[in-house]
Amino acid sequence: MSFEFVKPDSSKVIFKFDGRLDTIKCRELDEKVVEKAKDCKTIVFDLEKVSYVSSSFLRICSICAQLANSGGFSFINVSPSIRKVFKISGIDNLIKAEV
Repeated sequence: MSFEFVKPDSSKVIFKFDGRLDTIKCRELDEKVVEKAKDCKTIVFDLEKVSYVSSSFLRICSICAQLANSGGFSFINVSPSIRKVFKISGIDNLIKAEV
């Protein structure tokens, strides 16, 4: 599992995740992602290469949504199985997710 980020300008960051975002891996990601996202108004998580998300990843999403406030947090390239997790958790009602 890895992640990379692209910062097209000072107010936007796009994170591209890869693999399984399980609890152990999310512990490694948590501080790194929040640090890169903290001053951005727009935060995008690209989940094209993600096969699994844990509740720890949902926590990271929640933190980033709060950092971006006013709807500046979104997901792109969400697979049907990940979309199902978002629906069950209710996060799909709070955060914009695109296929």
